[in-house]
Parts: sequence; C-alpha cells; structure tokens
Amino acid sequence: MEPGSSLSRSELRSSFIEAATDAERVGIEVESAILNPVTGASIPYEGSRGIRVYLETIQAQFGGTVCVENGNLLGLGFPDGSSLSLEHGGAIEYSSSPCANATGAVGQTYEMYRRLAAVADELDLALVPGGNFPFTGRSDVSWVPHLRGPIMRGYFRSLGAAGSHGPDIMSRTLSTQVTFDYSDEDDLIDKLGMQSAVSTFATAMFVNSPLESGQVSQSLSRRMDYWAGADARRTGIIPPALTDSLSIDALVDWSMSQPLMYRRHADGRCSVAPTAPFGSLLASGFGDGTYPDVADWRSHLTQVISDVRVRRTLEIRAMDGPSFETFSSVPAFWTGLTYDASARRQAWELVGEFTRDQHTAARLQIAKYGTGATIAGQPIKPFLAELLQLSRQGLTTRVKDGVENPAILTWLDPLFDIVETGRTMAHVCRDLWQNAFSHDVRKYIDFYRVR
Repeated sequence: MEPGSSLSRSELRSSFIEAATDAERVGIEVESAILNPVTGASIPYEGSRGIRVYLETIQAQFGGTVCVENGNLLGLGFPDGSSLSLEHGGAIEYSSSPCANATGAVGQTYEMYRRLAAVADELDLALVPGGNFPFTGRSDVSWVPHLRGPIMRGYFRSLGAAGSHGPDIMSRTLSTQVTFDYSDEDDLIDKLGMQSAVSTFATAMFVNSPLESGQVSQSLSRRMDYWAGADARRTGIIPPALTDSLSIDALVDWSMSQPLMYRRHADGRCSVAPTAPFGSLLASGFGDGTYPDVADWRSHLTQVISDVRVRRTLEIRAMDGPSFETFSSVPAFWTGLTYDASARRQAWELVGEFTRDQHTAARLQIAKYGTGATIAGQPIKPFLAELLQLSRQGLTTRVKDGVENPAILTWLDPLFDIVETGRTMAHVCRDLWQNAFSHDVRKYIDFYRVR
C-alpha cells in the first residue's frame, strides 16, 4: 500500500497488466442511430415503437441475457461474447465478440446487423450508422434512463464552456470502434503510442457528419466539433502516449490526475463523486467514510474517454462512423497497422514526431476540411497515403500467413479513393442531401439505413 492511499501501486497497475494476452484478437463496435424512417426523428426509449420494445423484441427472437438498471432494459449479452448496449441518446451499439482476425469480426458484425435491421423493419424503424444523428437537435434528444446519465450531464455543465458539448457527445454522436490485444507492458506501449500518433490522421479519412438538425453545417464532421468542446482533460490523445516516458506507471499517474465523474456502487446505484482527482480521493476518501477500491478504479478508467482507451484492450474511438457498407474499412486499416510489427514501427516513425498540441490544432482543421487539412504546417494527405500503404503491407503479411481472408485487402479501397480524390464520405453525404435527395429525409434514410 502506498502511503496515504487506499489502493497499492500494484493494484492500480493490475487493471492494465492482468488483461495482457498473447492472442491477437479483433473486436468491432458499431454505433447506429434508431430513427423514424419518415421524419428522421430519433426514437424515444418508451412507447409502442420505442427502444425498449425494440430490445425486448430482439431478446424474444435471439435470446440473450438482459442488462437492467432500475427496472429498465438497457442491453443484451449473447453466448458468443457479443453484446448490445444503449448509448445515452438512444443509439444502439453492437459489440462483436473478440475474434481471431478482422475478417471474422466483420463477418459476425454484418450478420448481426442484418438481423437487427430486420427486427427494426418489423417495428417500422430504421438503423442508420454514421458519424452522428443527422436530424436530431439537442432539444430533441430523448434520454435513455441510464442511472449515470444525469450525473454525467451535470458534470459537463459544471465545466462551463470547457464541457459545453459534453451532452452532445453523449447523445448525438456515432462511431465505429475497434479493439486490439496487447501481450505485455512493452507491447502495450508500442501499440498505444502508434495508435495515438495515427489517430488524428485517421479521423481525416472518416469525416462523415456534415448534417446537424437536418441542415448542412460548416463542418465535414460535427462529431469532431463536439468532441473538441467536451472536457479536453479526458478526451483526445492521452498526454504520455506521444512521449518517451510512456509506461503503465505513466498511464496510472495520468488517470489518477483526472476527476471521477460518478461513483457506481455495489448495488448498481450511481452517485455524484467529489470534484477532486482520483488520486486525491485515494487519500481523502469520498467524504462518507469510504475510500476508493479496485471497482472504483476500474469504473474510473471507463470514464476516461480518450482517442485510444486502455480498458483491458486497446479501444480505438477517434473516428466518425462510416456508412454500413464501408464499416469494414475501419478494422482493416487499424489491423494492418497494429498487428504487423514492421508496419507499426514505420507508422510511428512517420507520424510520431508531432506533439499533442499539434494534433489538437490539426483536428480543428480536419473537422472542416477533411483530408485537405494540415498538421504543423504540413499537408496531411501525403501522410495518409503512406499510412494506407503501411496498413496494406501489414494486411498482406497477415493474408500470406493465413491469418486473414484475402478479401480484407479490398476493404481499404474506399480509403485509397478518399485520399486520392479528397472526396470524403462527408462530401458525398452533403452532395446527396442537397442534390439527389433534395433535402428529403425519407430518401436519406432509405439510402443509408441497414437492410
């Protein structure tokens, strides 16, 4: 036990160390809006065609173990390790089981989403992945009854301008995320450093949220705009990740410097946490005679919402979600860079020089200009072209080794087209909305919904 601490250094480190494995699995998480196919409105939790009924219908048809909070159905777990969960604004997230390769994870996700879409059709609902809820304003949000939700919204409000978009990232953004394993501390540091350094560049290829409340915005990614205004301390790139001092101890120290948003109790209740860094709470306690334990520490780590979150896996979260037909490009790109040592090293050598402040400044440009942005005065397009080549190099090696299906190489094609032409998914979406769709919500949803 460290002096003046309710948890030992070993216990704090264990949340990172105990997850290490020699496996090289891939997991996918796809968030999707559930919309009225005529009006584009987000679907409320309650009601005869509400999200609760949607989950109940899925459970009746597919089985699965229910996740319930305060009597409210908020998710389902399936025997293969995959799951469904609800985001605060009503998005549904499918998390695949950890698969032996990216092609397996993509196949599993495709199959489940087709089934989920069929159930949505039965209820006259539409599943629409992407980067945000395109037709939902902040005042239109119907909040899912998560116990932690009101506390989190209160936390962001308490930050003033620094947290002004906190409720928006909770309720109106969508992403496609990928998870990867690490084998030990050195492997964790190696992968986390590369992924953090590449994350900003990757966002440029995936900008895909140009609409807000049914109107064309000035940005290609409103989602990135929101994230820029949602507590910079716990979002973006983890500060040690781009430095030579990156280690598990550095991750522990940085995580302890962040305040706890809420405390989840053993009985499932959530309560407001004292406004102090987690490290201070180890010494001072919660003010009720209790002190943080391992469960509080692990809960705190889930409240760190960085680009790459270390949560028993390396979870990459920075990008807008693409359309459903191209979501496979996300795991393909990251698998090629992450699970090939040569590609990983070369990617770090290519972009590891930029500072966190330079990344932050570049993101403000990327939100508006996509692949036309610069970082530290340099155009990002040449970096993107090289990163794609390195990813393809890594995937080619995995195909030769029999780890991946050769089809995975084609999943990078949309990204090569984006980098070559500069025409991102957001450009396509915006042009379709203004021209072919003539601002018709039904045409938009008919085009982008999962079928």
